[in-house]
Amino acid sequence: MDNNMEVDDDAVMLNDEDIVQVIDPAEATDEELAQVAAHLGVDEDDDDPMEEDEGDDAGEFQFPDTDDSVMKFEGHKGPVFCVAVHPEKNIVVSGGEDDMAYLWDSSTGTILHKLSGHTDSVTCVGFNRGGVYVATGSLDGVIQVWSTEDVKLVCKLDCEDDLLWFDWHPVANFIVAGADSGSTFMWDVPGGNTTYFSGHTAAVSCGAWAPSGRNFVTGAQDGSMILWSPKTATVVSKFDVKSDHRFHQDAIVCFDWHPDSSVVVSGDSSGKIVISHAKNGKVVAALSTGDQSVEAISISTTLPTLLAIGTLEGTIIIMDLNTHRELRRFSHQAGVVKLKWNDQGKHVFSCSLDGTVQVWDTSTGQQRGFTGHRDQILDFSCNKSQNTIVSSSEDGKCLVFNL
Repeated sequence: MDNNMEVDDDAVMLNDEDIVQVIDPAEATDEELAQVAAHLGVDEDDDDPMEEDEGDDAGEFQFPDTDDSVMKFEGHKGPVFCVAVHPEKNIVVSGGEDDMAYLWDSSTGTILHKLSGHTDSVTCVGFNRGGVYVATGSLDGVIQVWSTEDVKLVCKLDCEDDLLWFDWHPVANFIVAGADSGSTFMWDVPGGNTTYFSGHTAAVSCGAWAPSGRNFVTGAQDGSMILWSPKTATVVSKFDVKSDHRFHQDAIVCFDWHPDSSVVVSGDSSGKIVISHAKNGKVVAALSTGDQSVEAISISTTLPTLLAIGTLEGTIIIMDLNTHRELRRFSHQAGVVKLKWNDQGKHVFSCSLDGTVQVWDTSTGQQRGFTGHRDQILDFSCNKSQNTIVSSSEDGKCLVFNL
């Protein structure tokens, strides 16, 4: 025993002579164990008294038991991590923990094609602009690109490490992707020629093409953000705390582009957002949400330009991007997963770990909720006319909601 250890004055110390019987739990009879339990004041029917009651911490809310969906897809065997809607047709692609991706009909829930060949969870899916190609990406770094017309495998791409995201070019057939290794890759489709981009020192957690398609931005867990030239594979601008003390010091989780490709708004794991000017490489402003990690950011495409910010605590903040003035706050019961403005710039769509999809009217403050999932929602996607939302969930289902 450590002689310097502090002992409670009320503690009872036992010596060897105080022990009257030694009972081996593995060999003891039920009667002997009952006697010990009674002596200790423990009810035999109770669970382990050292275990915490999970109900005290988990389940501050219950998943809704109502169902507002008009169609279900239940083809996956396990959680469905990602979903995307075809830009022109009633076709959805979804990917899940079962290493599978499916093309299915959103009006009937019928499987159109099984996109097999992955050997790890499918975590990213997406159609190119015209819907001619669909890409499915798995956690092991493999991206498979398929023709949607005849559903043939067009090319197979590999980022040589865990895949964290990919993004189709807004016009041309190029894909950029970020890896856990800190590297970024670009491929042409269907050629599959690879261009390699290096500049981050940690996992490339997010990335997206500029709306103009001239550049793309990547954000990393080292707190840096880089604007890249796809033609020369060189850095146009690099944002980090060394270049401006106002920039992120924590992992960048998400960002979005201003529709004119001039400004990027990024959010990090500490709840901080930074507004940066992509063209001149300068930080415009740094603001705190006052919440935990910023999980989703979306910028409206209409005037005035509005910013929607979603946090891990479930808060949605609506802000004027030009004045930085907060306009409204909304709340989910759990963390926000994804946000998207509608084309008119009045409504924000959101999905959450609370198992609901919500539509928020930023003018009136009214909301409309959609339920049906029995577990966390992990992704959602809208059709082109934005009158339908398809969501995917930890419960293994995809649900279709009519707005």
